[in-house]
Amino acid sequence: IVARKPSETENFKLRLSLPKERAFVGEQLVLEAVFYFRANVSEPRLTIPLVDNNAFEVYDLESDNPPRKLELLDGKQFNTMRVRKVLIPRRAGRFPGQSATLAFKGQDGTEIRQGPFGRRIEQPRYKSFAIPSNALDLTVDPLPRQGQPANFSGHVGEYALNVMASPSEVLVGDPITLNISVTGPALLDPVDLPPLSRQESLTRDFKVPEEIEDGAVHGKYKMFTQTVRALRDDVTSIPPIELVYFDTAQGRYETARSRAIPITVKPTRILTAGDIEGAGPLSSAKQEIQSWMQGIAHNYAGPDILSSQALGFAGLASPARIALMAGPPLAYAALLLVVVTMRKRNADPDTVRARRAMGRFESEIA
Repeated sequence: IVARKPSETENFKLRLSLPKERAFVGEQLVLEAVFYFRANVSEPRLTIPLVDNNAFEVYDLESDNPPRKLELLDGKQFNTMRVRKVLIPRRAGRFPGQSATLAFKGQDGTEIRQGPFGRRIEQPRYKSFAIPSNALDLTVDPLPRQGQPANFSGHVGEYALNVMASPSEVLVGDPITLNISVTGPALLDPVDLPPLSRQESLTRDFKVPEEIEDGAVHGKYKMFTQTVRALRDDVTSIPPIELVYFDTAQGRYETARSRAIPITVKPTRILTAGDIEGAGPLSSAKQEIQSWMQGIAHNYAGPDILSSQALGFAGLASPARIALMAGPPLAYAALLLVVVTMRKRNADPDTVRARRAMGRFESEIA
């Protein structure tokens, strides 16, 4: 086995890039690998040790660029293919000399082969390549403890909130749906929203569930939905929703706040037993039932309109009634006997045929 060190060629090059050389724990970093090629390639296999390091959470990120396009590198035109990954450091540390390797089959000139009819055919010649990328140095710093708010939940980067509430006019205890959109880093899938039940400014005037629904990504923002209920009729607004984050550009903790939303809360009327029985204010809604004494809708009342329809045991002893009552059970029993007999025959047809053959045999020798 001969192992050769990967080296780039005139027609094939690989470049690796990060947005910065120094980052914080929890910060999203977009790692991009670009393959430059000027000849046909197949079966590319990319290896990035930084991606395979368990010190990072790694997510695929779709590129806004087309799969292949022409670009200039060192004054020459190349076709390009891109791979983008999001790295989120889990711990602090130094990661020097991080490079990538791309193995593939690429065209390396042409060769002449003998055709099926003796003709000479010129066709591309392929061989295996392995090319390295440039090396990157990355340093990950821990988040500062000084000045860290108690309600910080690990959001690193730059965030913004926008909240919409519906409906804006309710009774005490009626549900109000909050649609909370969060904008922030390039990849929003791993971004969550801390439970709103931890925000005292909200729980002071509203009943808030302990859990919040999982959000859904819509383009460049992630939408979360939460239902709250006003506790009193003197509540006039939904306070700003807050999200504490560490601003990596400023190097300090910040708080993203939405705008307060004005609402109208009306008191809820509680129905008493008197209201339900008609003795309270609701009695005006009653309608008295009137009796009609004439026409087709005449209401007849009294014991005189009742007729005796008693049925004694003497009526049951007649032959017709006995036949009518005993007929269905007897018919069912007969049908059941037929069904059971047919099932036995179908379950063991060989026994049935054997009995028939024995009967014919006994009749013939008699």
